[in-house]
Amino acid sequence: MPTQFTRDEYRRLMDLAMIAGWVLHVFETEENPETKDYDQIIQKIYAGAKENGLGELVAYDEQSGSYFPTPDYEDESEVMDLLEDFEDNLFWFGLAQRMALKTLVDEKGIETYDELF
Repeated sequence: MPTQFTRDEYRRLMDLAMIAGWVLHVFETEENPETKDYDQIIQKIYAGAKENGLGELVAYDEQSGSYFPTPDYEDESEVMDLLEDFEDNLFWFGLAQRMALKTLVDEKGIETYDELF
């Protein structure tokens, strides 16, 4: 039995699709075959926007045959703020981790590092 979403719930589902698409593709310069199944689901979610009263949030590109969030959707959505917070936290966590590993190697030597990992 299909799951029914309210308009607001479908909007949140689209937000999740936008987050997933960003995480999957933010650093890619070409298509990744490993993400194809996920990309198809994201496209299904965007394709359903119109029938869920949210058609103004996506645009269809005839050349690529794909749906994309509109610039207005990206600008008004909380998703970009959440992703920026995630990026900031990821940066600081990664920096702290790298500094700790550098300190370990500097103080105990690369052999100790190699034994741990």
